[in-house]
Amino acid sequence: MRPLKTIFVLLITTLSVSAQSDILNNYVQQGIANNESIHQQNFKLQKSLYALKEATGLFFPSVSFDANYIDAKGGRTIDVPVGDMMNPVYQNLNQINSVLEPGTPKYPTLSNVSEQLNPSNFYDAYFKIAMPIVNAEIWYNHGIKKDQIKMQQNEVVIYKRELVKDIKVAYFSYLKAVRAITIYENALRMVKESERVNQKLVDNGKEVVYVLSRSKSEVSKIEAQLNEAENTKKNAAAYFNFLINKPQDSEIIIDEALLANALSLPDDLSLTSDRREELTKLLLAVKINNSVLSLNKAAWIPKIGASIDLGSQASDFKFNSASRYYLLGVSFDWSLFSGLTDVYKVKQAKLEIDALDAQTKFAKSQLQLAASTAANSYVSAKQNFSSATEQENAALQYYGLMDKKYREGQALYIEYLDARNESTLASLQKSITYFDAWIKYTELERANASFNINQQ
Repeated sequence: MRPLKTIFVLLITTLSVSAQSDILNNYVQQGIANNESIHQQNFKLQKSLYALKEATGLFFPSVSFDANYIDAKGGRTIDVPVGDMMNPVYQNLNQINSVLEPGTPKYPTLSNVSEQLNPSNFYDAYFKIAMPIVNAEIWYNHGIKKDQIKMQQNEVVIYKRELVKDIKVAYFSYLKAVRAITIYENALRMVKESERVNQKLVDNGKEVVYVLSRSKSEVSKIEAQLNEAENTKKNAAAYFNFLINKPQDSEIIIDEALLANALSLPDDLSLTSDRREELTKLLLAVKINNSVLSLNKAAWIPKIGASIDLGSQASDFKFNSASRYYLLGVSFDWSLFSGLTDVYKVKQAKLEIDALDAQTKFAKSQLQLAASTAANSYVSAKQNFSSATEQENAALQYYGLMDKKYREGQALYIEYLDARNESTLASLQKSITYFDAWIKYTELERANASFNINQQ
């Protein structure tokens, strides 16, 4: 049976080596697509994109239409003494005309006029077109918005990388629990077979009763360990399904090559923490604050704008050449003194940049340390797996020998039991160290930001 089992495992390994990344990557893709935190970050990214479009729109002219209508009665008036000024003149003219040109129409007598100041039945409607010509605030704000988009994009990638690491670690932990169940099930079959054999020996008077009692005790112990392993598997499955946003009882596809501890561990130990998005995010923050500093320094630059009004205004809703008008204007705004607030803003921006520079240096050192520590842990984990493999081989050989001797009556039951326990513990240790090595590699992959997020 053992040669057939070995061939079967090798066959499965050959078929699934290429599929291992597909199974896990499919789960990673599902997790990224379904994760609510990433959805929230994408919403923020979309908001930043709209903010950039808003900032870009400030470069273009703004067009608005305004209209108002006024109808008033009463209120203040202005008296115009038309009669007092013109009637004496008209009287003299009438006298002269009566002598020189008899029959000429006489100039009328005029009354004084009182005009209401508030316009009555008056409208004013116009299109206003305004455009900035010189405005440093618009230019710097546009650059800041672009960098904020890049920061948000980095934030999304950071969330994705953390999620990828968590999904992979959870998957390896789940396989570790599944493998432990398989080992305990095999051990349970062995101790139950041992119990059956011991029962026959006791019945035939060839073995003492305490051996049978010990066999039953071993069965109970293995069953308890198996129950604990099954509970661990359930919890691991629930957490894994939670990460990929699926029901907790969803079936998880098992990679048989990984389950059989047959897939070779990677040898990639490159240290590339400089490409971590956390560092890029800090560098972008420094760039944004440099833009803020330049904006504050540019407060002395005057703002120049132009506008034109095209409209019509008249009483009684008249619209003709006399009512139509245009109004062209140029604005100039130059802040000469504002209580030194601009100076203090510049100093604050410089201090913020200095703080970010220090934070960037510290973060870079932290990331390098994390990458180095992850690499060392992975190397140690691989060595542990190699040692555990050798220990399992030796333990299985010893168990096979003791099993044969015990069946032939050449070994004590305590010797057989010790060999069986050693083989079970060795298999468990090998499985634990194998998946621990994969977990350490995942942590190294995260520390180096080497997983290709763009393909997900």
